[in-house]
Amino acid sequence: MGSLRSRSAARQTLTSDITTNFAGTAQAFQASQQGLAVLLLIAVLVIYLVLGVLYESFIHPITILSGLPFAGFGALLTLFLFRTELTVYAFVGVILLVGLVKKNAIMMIDFALDAERNGWQRRRARRSSRRAASASARS
Repeated sequence: MGSLRSRSAARQTLTSDITTNFAGTAQAFQASQQGLAVLLLIAVLVIYLVLGVLYESFIHPITILSGLPFAGFGALLTLFLFRTELTVYAFVGVILLVGLVKKNAIMMIDFALDAERNGWQRRRARRSSRRAASASARS
């Protein structure tokens, strides 16, 4: 917010032939920010591959990763609503929130898969016990 005010004041005061550039640490920080989008895509791909190997499925990793954009968007929207800048601490908080959402999704998928496995086993056991009971009643 403050940088917008200083930019507009600079445009009104200075002539158009004066330009600004980042230098020193700010220039190094800006250069390091350029590859973050590619790094983010590679990280999501690696997470998808690891989850795919873990669950031996193509669908479950998509289910787990589908909540991550909503968590990131919600965190950034909250920062915007409270007029808080995206500082290093806020960025770490966003990363932690996305990690918690991913962990929660993994736990829900594990619970659902475990319930499905146990449910199927119980149904099979009931069927086989019914067959055994009906076979012994016939004899």
